[in-house]
Amino acid sequence: MRKKAQKIPALLGENGFAYSYSIKAETIALSLEKQFSLNDLSHRQTENEVKKSTENFSSLPLTNNQIDNLKCIQPSEVIKVIKNLNIKKSCGLDCITNKMLKNLPCTMIFEFTEIINNIFKFNYFPKAWKTAVVVSILKPGKDPTQPENYRPISLLSTLSKLTENFILDKLNEHLAENKILCPEQFGFRKSLTTTHQLLRVVEYITSFFEKGECTGAVFLDVQNAFDRVWIQGLSINVSDTKPHPIYCSF
Repeated sequence: MRKKAQKIPALLGENGFAYSYSIKAETIALSLEKQFSLNDLSHRQTENEVKKSTENFSSLPLTNNQIDNLKCIQPSEVIKVIKNLNIKKSCGLDCITNKMLKNLPCTMIFEFTEIINNIFKFNYFPKAWKTAVVVSILKPGKDPTQPENYRPISLLSTLSKLTENFILDKLNEHLAENKILCPEQFGFRKSLTTTHQLLRVVEYITSFFEKGECTGAVFLDVQNAFDRVWIQGLSINVSDTKPHPIYCSF
């Protein structure tokens, strides 16, 4: 059975309580805008240099050598990903569900495979696929009248998410082949979890304990790390690894 839609009560915004659906939506939108606003970087020259470098890299046309070295996605790979899709997942603005994708005829699979390959070939990701339907979910145990207590769930196009699988695979291949990630990084890596990281730390502490030595540790928790990440700064770090330009333009 599907869960009942969560009803959002009156929200306390900057101008008092919001009661209508439209004003509630605007109140949450304003709250999210503040939440996702970048912190002041306080160095305009660095910002401008990074912005220029990122734009130059993402706008570079692919060389013939890069195009020749691109490994084309095969229809069989697309079919394999589609088979593993969860039909219970919500769709995006285009209303194309995973169940629809699972029932696509072979001709459409071939056409969609061609689209994915052209995304890499022409270094262009459809802007429409970046537009999401945002659903606000109340955080557990939080006051429902405060707009900042709602977590935004972005529902992207299923075609976009399907394509992301191949972008991620190619990015991981690039990182692995060039040994870019340090062995100590466990986050967002296949077959590695926080449990593995904890085991590594425990082993490290134990080895020094057995020698009668102490171990110091510094733990850093960055508030709203993903909400306020400097996208252009992140992109320039990625471009330094010399990947396919699509990774930065995406």
